[in-house]
Amino acid sequence: MRVSFEWIKDFVDLTVSPEEAAHRLTMSGLEIEGMEIVEGDTVLEVNVTPNRPDCLNILGIARETAAAFGLPLKKPQALIEGPLEKGDVRVTIDDPEFCCRYSGRLIKGALSESLLTG
Repeated sequence: MRVSFEWIKDFVDLTVSPEEAAHRLTMSGLEIEGMEIVEGDTVLEVNVTPNRPDCLNILGIARETAAAFGLPLKKPQALIEGPLEKGDVRVTIDDPEFCCRYSGRLIKGALSESLLTG
């Protein structure tokens, strides 16, 4: 998995070089297979093993980085504004013993007009 070092720094206040971060992550159990510079940012190639699905996203890698350096993790704040609208999707829980609650929210307009038109 490829991860931007600058993006990791959005979640962890790192003052070390990308090389030091890669070394520390490798020593803590994540294998950093390589690094490359892309448009001024260092991109880490992380080999995520099957027993670490929690590291298959930027927040998981940032959490591991924070732990490796003993730093706090800045979790992103999700703010959803506006009234709740009822959508067309309905969920039925067939066996409440195995799934006592299910919730979701319909999000419209996530793609910009330029992405839709090409």
